[in-house]
Amino acid sequence: MIGSAPPGLTLLGMRHQAGLAVETPLRYWALDEAVVRMVERGKSTEVKRRLYGSILLLGGVARTAGLKQYLEWRVATCWRLAPDSAEGIEKVEVSPLPPGVAPDTLVWRGGAALSALESARTQWVLRREWQRKGVLATRAAAGFAW
Repeated sequence: MIGSAPPGLTLLGMRHQAGLAVETPLRYWALDEAVVRMVERGKSTEVKRRLYGSILLLGGVARTAGLKQYLEWRVATCWRLAPDSAEGIEKVEVSPLPPGVAPDTLVWRGGAALSALESARTQWVLRREWQRKGVLATRAAAGFAW
């Protein structure tokens, strides 16, 4: 997204947002804004296109009736996406989980499986590292930049 303006709301999005506005500003983003801002951090149009087409809702909130359709609508119609990401995006889709997979336990099961992998051992933070570096120890051990 270097060199392009951050995503902004369309006129429809601004009108919709005004109806939902609270008196005190929140210190966090709404779900649709968080999705758009994270996807727009992608480096290539192809990556962004794939991410917009494969959004997953996890956790207990994924069971909220109508959330999937609402999120698809918000991202697709209420946001002006950066010109380089809008090019080639066929659709915004919140993908369903496979049948029998509980969204509220999927993250925990994935974390348990990840911790058992040999490759995850390089991401463990030992007590002495934590005591010496604090939260910076987790940053150094992470397999990704944050």
